Amino acid sequence: MTHWAESGAFLNFTTRCASISKSFFSSTLLYCEIVVKPHVHFHPDTEFIRISSLSAKLKMGPRDPLLEAMAEVKVNANQLRKQATKAESMSRAQEDKATKAMKKGQFQISRIHAGSAIREKRRSVTLLSKAAEADVIYSDLAAAKSTRDSTRSLMKASKALDSASRSINLERTLAIANAFVSRSEDFKLAGSALEGVSRDVQMAEYGAEGAEDEVDKLMERLADNAGVDLRQNLEENAAPSDEIGVKAGKQKEPDFEDGLAGRLRALRS
Repeated sequence: MTHWAESGAFLNFTTRCASISKSFFSSTLLYCEIVVKPHVHFHPDTEFIRISSLSAKLKMGPRDPLLEAMAEVKVNANQLRKQATKAESMSRAQEDKATKAMKKGQFQISRIHAGSAIREKRRSVTLLSKAAEADVIYSDLAAAKSTRDSTRSLMKASKALDSASRSINLERTLAIANAFVSRSEDFKLAGSALEGVSRDVQMAEYGAEGAEDEVDKLMERLADNAGVDLRQNLEENAAPSDEIGVKAGKQKEPDFEDGLAGRLRALRS
């Protein structure tokens, strides 16, 4: 089997691709033009395919006139710059020819080449100015595309918010919130009632004085275990006698001989 490259077949591809990515919800637009020039023979496996001429345009995604315009302007600007570069090269070549003719004494020919160099130089400047104008147009198109995409995004977000607001029942939401608040208040009241009942049960079983005596005994035991002189600390932290008398309803100050429990009760009052 003879490969198509070994048979001397010539394949000439001219490809021009401009790929521009759309932002947000747009897909990618790919514009590709392929030209295959004549009489190329392929031999894949046992099948024979003969391509005489093919011109195809492959497009992916929806057509967007704005993106197509941006692609065309960009390609045009690149072509103008290439032509300007060629014109600059031609101008330098004409200057070299004019110099050589001048060295040979051919001043008329040198003048002709000099005129051609000037014309190519001016053409290069004109092409560069047109390329700059194309860049400005491309920037304007890009700004318009950005504004359009932002507007579309805002429109979609607004529609989503509208649908979400329609799916929400405001009256039902307020009713649920009010029910939650009322249930929370009920739980708070129930908790307070349970605390009151527990306190009443404790008072009924031990009495107020009994509970205080137990606390005093526990503090004495803890002070003994910690090696702390609880009596001295109570004397240092005790309130003045006149304040204690006012709080106690002008009762007599308890003596130190009444014991540690009496001093603790005086501090509580």
